[in-house]
Amino acid sequence: MKLLKSPLYRGLGLATTFTLLVSCGSQMTQTGNSAPTVLDNTLESAEILLTDAATSAHQGDPAKAAATRLEAGHILVNIGELTTAERVLSDVQSEHLQPEQRVDYALTYSDLALSLGEYYIAKRVLDDPAVAAAQDVMTTDQKYHWRINRAGTYTLIGEPVLAIREHLSMTPYLDENQKQANNDQIWQLLLSLPSEALDALAQREPNNILRGWFALASLSKNNQANLEQQLKQVSQWQLQWSNHPAAVYPPQDLQLLEQLVNNQPQQIALLLPLTGKLANAGKAIREGIMAAYYSAEASGQKTPVIRVYNTDQGEIQALYDQAILDGAETVIGPLQKELLQSLNERRYLPVPTLALNYLLEQTQQTENLFQFGLAPEDEAKQVAELAWRDGHRHAMVLSSNRDWGQRSAGAFIEAWKALGGDVTVYSEFSLQRDFSAVVERTLLVDRSKQRGRNIENLMGIDMVTQPRSRDDIDVIFMVAQPEDARQLKPTLAFHYAGDIPVYATSHLFNPDADRSANSDLNGIRFPSIPWNFGFSKIEHDELAELLPNLRSLQNLQAMGVDAYRLYPRLLQLQQVAQARYYGATGELYLTPEGRIARHQAIAEMRSGRATLLPTAGDDLVSN
Repeated sequence: MKLLKSPLYRGLGLATTFTLLVSCGSQMTQTGNSAPTVLDNTLESAEILLTDAATSAHQGDPAKAAATRLEAGHILVNIGELTTAERVLSDVQSEHLQPEQRVDYALTYSDLALSLGEYYIAKRVLDDPAVAAAQDVMTTDQKYHWRINRAGTYTLIGEPVLAIREHLSMTPYLDENQKQANNDQIWQLLLSLPSEALDALAQREPNNILRGWFALASLSKNNQANLEQQLKQVSQWQLQWSNHPAAVYPPQDLQLLEQLVNNQPQQIALLLPLTGKLANAGKAIREGIMAAYYSAEASGQKTPVIRVYNTDQGEIQALYDQAILDGAETVIGPLQKELLQSLNERRYLPVPTLALNYLLEQTQQTENLFQFGLAPEDEAKQVAELAWRDGHRHAMVLSSNRDWGQRSAGAFIEAWKALGGDVTVYSEFSLQRDFSAVVERTLLVDRSKQRGRNIENLMGIDMVTQPRSRDDIDVIFMVAQPEDARQLKPTLAFHYAGDIPVYATSHLFNPDADRSANSDLNGIRFPSIPWNFGFSKIEHDELAELLPNLRSLQNLQAMGVDAYRLYPRLLQLQQVAQARYYGATGELYLTPEGRIARHQAIAEMRSGRATLLPTAGDDLVSN
């Protein structure tokens, strides 16, 4: 039996595995009037079957041709010839298969398509009405296999409500342990929906079980910033829905709520640079933390004592120890990477410590240390997933040669190749005056022009030729600051690549720039923190009024807001792999390495303005 797993599906943190339920034993086929031939799992056996299939098709027996081609596809999958298997299975005329064979085809082909990242092929095969009509001939294992493949496919293509319905439909096939895991997956899908969509679905969903799920997710997500209120609302829901599956098998992160509320630290320490070259960054984070603090205080929440320590005026080890002696039960900071490295040299830290930067990937982390930052690598990986889902496969990477650009480009390339994509060309730039030459060379336009000149010289006549860019890329990933991006996008169009979709990191986005300045960026898609689009509006507006000189550091203000709301949930994020916090800087979760990673909102530049792209569930609000 061969196991295949989608890299992107693994990246979503879900537990589904796509298993190819095909026989690994010998098979038999018969050609003409000859004796049956015993076939094993070899390429030669697959070739024999494909020859037989072609013969059957030529002789007017499409049913036998389809069944034989399906059998060949099984063998090719078993021996690892997945690309060839995909071509063979794509040519199967499934309408000529018997119902049992059609089910086998749907499961086998969808497993293969998912493993190759061809999610829309999987959806087409799994949504075939003839397969749904053949449920009476499915075994229990096949019903579960069909449902879980559909759930996984809908998740991957951004249809969480359909995925939730599939998870609910597979409940009869699950044991007690599996029911808990299934509920946790339903919960993760629910929380991926916008609050407005959850609110609407909780009001109008006719299915009682689903309505209960939507109501629980709605009240939980709407109270993420208030632990006490979230616990109170969840407890009331449990009384009202005592027989609901989520009351019998509550999502794991909700099971920890009471413990989180009871164990909130009474005092926290902020270790931040308030003087020196990083003073503005430290102050921006501090003010974000304080904005969240005052908001919590105004809503009646328990708030801790906050003590602030200037890391620019003291040795980090001594400052940390002093904070603990002063009574800190949680530490937020430091911001400087070298100070974080120093703290990490300890064997353990006595209290949970939420650092505001990241160690090197390979660095071993000390106990009780958590790392939270705005790493450009997270954005690049998210862009790779987005472009892949949009159907692109051959990428050109165009990046600044500065450190942050190289890191982003490297993260994109690594994620893109892991998904199965091809990086056709990677180019770096430094100065704006080099843009035209870099783009022309990267797109091979210079070679196209030279070919035209060669033809003119060969024929001895002047010719009107149209230079062309290369045709082996279908997406461009750009890492550039706003002023560079505004030059690069028109340069790409000038060199005949204006129709190739461009994705970028948020480096190119300046929320304070006017529309005319941003018009050259039209069409570019990029991730951005929700803070830029109305998240935590009260805190956002207060900070904009109080700290107008720090607006250029508003991403760090948003990070401060999230740091304040994250620290009481560190245990939840640590103990529950599926736990998420939907904050000002994005969807936040903890990796096994102790890093807070994030997914952000996706925006597109339209008419010089950043516009959020529709997310799953947006269409449900007005319908």
